Amino acid sequence: MKTMPSLIIFLFVSILLLIGSMSFLLVTGILLWTGTSSTLSLYILWIFIFSLLTIITYRLHIRFFPLIPGIYTDGSPEEFHYQLQTLFVIFFFDPILHRLPIPLPCTRLIHIMLGIKIGKNTYPSGSILSHPYSMITIGDNCIFGHGSVFTPHIMESGILGAQPITIGNYVMIGVNSVILPGVTIGENSIVAAGAVVPKDTVIPANEVWGGVPAHKISERAPIVSPAAH
Repeated sequence: MKTMPSLIIFLFVSILLLIGSMSFLLVTGILLWTGTSSTLSLYILWIFIFSLLTIITYRLHIRFFPLIPGIYTDGSPEEFHYQLQTLFVIFFFDPILHRLPIPLPCTRLIHIMLGIKIGKNTYPSGSILSHPYSMITIGDNCIFGHGSVFTPHIMESGILGAQPITIGNYVMIGVNSVILPGVTIGENSIVAAGAVVPKDTVIPANEVWGGVPAHKISERAPIVSPAAH
């Protein structure tokens, strides 16, 4: 049985979706009817404010009802909150991140606002980072190929759950590769283009992996810190 706070959040999100949809139709109708520059400015301002409100609501939800790694049984509070997060992703975040021409620095900022831990000089533009966003940790100076997918959630044979994905520093992920739940990739390692890294795989530092399923191909020289010279 769902708790009262969960029901309150569910009702709040439902109202938010309803208001957003009605406002979108209303503003779009006015824009098409008048076509003035002032209306267009108001339309852009409305999109910004509504998007910010949605992100704040999502962050409050994951703050007070965080998902923990594991399997979520049917009807459990974890399953309810996971499905609630899915509504946010389907209606708001996927259309923004994957269908709009967002500048590279803004993409990084949006991912961080959604709860993904991203290190310095790492810009996951062109990649698909799936929810639960809070279960993705990415190190410094990483490079992600276009179309690479990071999916910490588990959905198979009636099983629903999530396991964290951890990417170390200086990691390179090839084009169209897939990183599945529970994967850990060590520092300075490479996942080749088109590879599928199976669940719960641990790739040690300084290794090159590729294939379907991914396996070790070779090793790399360790990164030498400038302080070591």
